[in-house]
Amino acid sequence: MSIFVLTMSDHVLHVFADAAAALDSAVVKQSDGESLLFFADNGDGLRHEAAADVDYLRPWASCSACTLRQVLHMIDAVEGAAPLNSLTAIARHLESA
Repeated sequence: MSIFVLTMSDHVLHVFADAAAALDSAVVKQSDGESLLFFADNGDGLRHEAAADVDYLRPWASCSACTLRQVLHMIDAVEGAAPLNSLTAIARHLESA
């Protein structure tokens, strides 16, 4: 189950194996003030929260219109392992989700 993280400053979509890998990544840890958008494996928006020094991702219910499909046109590059290592592959993955 993949987690997608879009960095809004450079429009790069980062693909991680799971939420723990995403939250532990340098992309998230070094984001100080940078806008990041998180998405579940099916493309639904996720919200990054922290409580008692624990980071976690949860469904973003108030942003039901915020999906990865809606921002695909903004992505300039994809950083991930095969088979999710291109924009075309991401679009195919979302079609099958």
